[in-house]
Amino acid sequence: MENVAQLLTRNVRRYFLLILFVVAETAADLCPPPASLAPACTCTTLAEGVGINCRAVRDVGDLLGAFRLVTGPISEISISDSPQLKNFALESLEEVPNLKDLQSLMMYRIVINIPAAPKPLNYPKLRSLNISKNGIRDFPQPLLSNLTELTYLNLSHNAMTAIFPGHFDSLKKLETLDLTNNKLNYLPPLTFQGAPKLRILKLGRNALRDLSSEMFRGTKALEELDLSQNVIRYIPREMMNEFQNLKVLSLHRNWIIDVPGNTFQNLTLLEKLVLSGNGLKYLSADSFKGLEVLTNLDLSNNGLEYIPEGLLEPLKELEVLNISFNRIKSMPASLMKNLKSLRRLDIRRTLITFVPGDIYGLVSPASNVRVLQLLS
Repeated sequence: MENVAQLLTRNVRRYFLLILFVVAETAADLCPPPASLAPACTCTTLAEGVGINCRAVRDVGDLLGAFRLVTGPISEISISDSPQLKNFALESLEEVPNLKDLQSLMMYRIVINIPAAPKPLNYPKLRSLNISKNGIRDFPQPLLSNLTELTYLNLSHNAMTAIFPGHFDSLKKLETLDLTNNKLNYLPPLTFQGAPKLRILKLGRNALRDLSSEMFRGTKALEELDLSQNVIRYIPREMMNEFQNLKVLSLHRNWIIDVPGNTFQNLTLLEKLVLSGNGLKYLSADSFKGLEVLTNLDLSNNGLEYIPEGLLEPLKELEVLNISFNRIKSMPASLMKNLKSLRRLDIRRTLITFVPGDIYGLVSPASNVRVLQLLS
């Protein structure tokens, strides 16, 4: 005869299995049968609802119909590679129920129509918004005003010519902003001040020419800044004072011809600096002063003819140095004496014909370097 403890244990087990069955059944019911969805759409059960993925959609009715078939909360929507949906209106999604829990919205390569005076997007839990590659020219300020939980915003590969401070005033939690490959030629003062938690800012492949500290005022939390492939000629020293936490800075393929002394001296946390593909001809001995934790320096594809004495002396943590595709003729051993952490030195396509024997001392048993990869 079962004792009370055994009976209680068995009943608890049955109750637990019943709960699992109900939860599994409920989760399965959140997605409609695959046959009822538009051929271009799939539905996946997620931890916090369902995800709808539609690719190469031809008809707006099919798209919205797929969303309406979902009985549970929709947490992710992805609509991609659907150029047939020309001038798709963002407001169309407001006709879909169950979007109050939407956390991720991706609309990629569709050609979105945004009216001049749009209603704000009303997805209070949205954390990720990707509307890249949609031919967007103008981005009205009110559109994002209700997205107070947004942490990721991708507006890359559009045709925007201007952005303004009001665009980001309500995005207090924004951490990543991607504006790559637009037509921006100017950033007004305080453009990003409304996003105090911004950590990653991508502005590559635009037409930015003149930089100033006012453009980036209020970006103290920034850790990665991409300014590559613009037409920047000069790096303002005072602008660098805004980037107290910056770890990665890319200025690849601009029109910079020199780096004055102390330009980066306040970037004390910088780990990677990319200056490749510019017209660099001159560096001063103090160009990299203050970069004491820098581990990766790329000076490739420039017009450098020599490396000033003392240039690399502050870079005690440097692990990767790329000076390839320059006109440098010699590599004095004294330049390398403080680079105890160096692991990779790229001198391909330079005019260096002799590498001092002392450079190989970096891989001696007394050195902290285990391997030095010399590319020549």
